[in-house]
Amino acid sequence: MEQFVDVLSEAGLKLAVLAVTVILALVYREARKYIQSQLGAENFAMLKRLTETIVRALEQEGVLPKWTGEQKKEMASNLIKQWCEKMKLDIDDDTIDLAIEEAVQVLNTEAGKFEYLELEAPEE
Repeated sequence: MEQFVDVLSEAGLKLAVLAVTVILALVYREARKYIQSQLGAENFAMLKRLTETIVRALEQEGVLPKWTGEQKKEMASNLIKQWCEKMKLDIDDDTIDLAIEEAVQVLNTEAGKFEYLELEAPEE
């Protein structure tokens, strides 16, 4: 009986994690639609590319080894704000935060793909 309860508990935890993941995906999708509607397709695409480039640069191993995630996020936010000012785009902090979070999520997903990739040594 105890094993059955443990299995149910583990299944419940996995289901809760899955539910949270689905909810976050839906929130990001709706937030993305809203941001795109406010900025227009071209500016949204530029913001997305810029944000992904900045996040990748800040996440490079060894670039800022002693910086915390919050410090990197603040730096990314400041760089994006500078770009927005130059482009004369009025983008609020919440929108910038969403763009950064999406870029981090994409980067982590891509990193996960490589983590499980099995490579063989080249033959001599």
